[in-house]
Amino acid sequence: WQLSGGQQKRLAIATLLAIRPPILLLDEPMAGLDPAARREVAAVLADLRRTAAATVIVLEKDAEFVARWAERVVILAAGQVVLDGTPTAVFTEVERLHELGVAVPQMAELAARLPNLVASAPFLTARQAAAVLVPQLPTLAPNLHSPLPTRQPPVYAPQPAIDVREATFRYENGTLALDRLSLAVPAGQFVAILGRNGGGKSTLARHLNGLLRPQSGAVAIGGEPSAGRRVGELAREVGYVFQNPDRQIFATSVREEVAYGVRNLGVIGQEAGQRVDEALTVFDLTAVAETPPAVLGYGLRRLVTLASVWAMQPPIWVLDEPTTGLDVRYTGILMDRLRSLHERGNTILFITHDLRLAAEFAERVVVVDGGQTVLDGPPAAVLSDAVALSSFGLRPPPVTRLSALLAPYSFPHPTLTVEEFAAAWSSAAGNGER
Repeated sequence: WQLSGGQQKRLAIATLLAIRPPILLLDEPMAGLDPAARREVAAVLADLRRTAAATVIVLEKDAEFVARWAERVVILAAGQVVLDGTPTAVFTEVERLHELGVAVPQMAELAARLPNLVASAPFLTARQAAAVLVPQLPTLAPNLHSPLPTRQPPVYAPQPAIDVREATFRYENGTLALDRLSLAVPAGQFVAILGRNGGGKSTLARHLNGLLRPQSGAVAIGGEPSAGRRVGELAREVGYVFQNPDRQIFATSVREEVAYGVRNLGVIGQEAGQRVDEALTVFDLTAVAETPPAVLGYGLRRLVTLASVWAMQPPIWVLDEPTTGLDVRYTGILMDRLRSLHERGNTILFITHDLRLAAEFAERVVVVDGGQTVLDGPPAAVLSDAVALSSFGLRPPPVTRLSALLAPYSFPHPTLTVEEFAAAWSSAAGNGER
């Protein structure tokens, strides 16, 4: 149990693969895995398909994995097959997939933004996209020298909301999870924490609300040392969302679950009721307020945990892989609410394996590996450094890899999102794609 969530998933997959059955059925095998682990698992599955003629059926929300490795894609909705074909055929139906709430590979999203260019040559990967777009670059070259608009650097209060100094923590089995790790987060910052499975991310998160304490070094929350402060006291300042919602949920109704933390803070009466009602409304849970959380689907259970923290109104939010296992709709709801919190001035620290989310939402990206902070900076700097990221099992988002492939032709680099890339291309083209 001292393995990280991702390590436990890899162990379960390895156990299944060791049996080498003729038919493999895997339910979201990529959920919770870091990018390097995903590639390893995908390569093993492909090898089984090739060498052992195994039939591999994967139920998966990771569109990038499906586009890269699958031979056939089947989309289900309301218990029926609504799309069935090759990855290229299915993922070019971008508008239909959006209607169905199905994730779309980033390159397919980009292709949909540049329809006149790619109608005869759709692409799903950065290299495929480069092969289509590079021939168009000479006609755009005179307009490609203006830099991308820079994101305005935010202004923060001088007092860090989170201040971890030289924290070291070793589990009972001898695993060194934090190795003199230091991290200061200004109040109001939106930080993405990246890193491979077992690198120390979740251990760091548990130090921020007092579930774990450093064996050496120190942690301060809101300018006050956490040493000697109870978990309940820290909960007033740090809202913690577990990696697995089922480790957080226990009440007999959604309303009771959301109200529990509020009552523990000593909030009673009308204010308590208003907080609970607001949280249920914000996360679209009013219709299931009297339902036992245990009978809800995974996405709704995740929203229940978020509503529970929302009602407590902490200034700091720490979320451990909050989008793992969520579909596009629930991921959108979650990230929209986090953005709203950030706009109110809350401090957000979220652990994720989804570099696309980090690129779109974070103001700062920190990579944790071997219990230390190994990369730290603005998203454009960290997420475009393919060499440094590869050292820690990570890769830039597909659209960033594409802008790197086009950079020798004077295309602006890095672009972090589809919107940035499409805007740069359209600007160079004068009035849209050619």
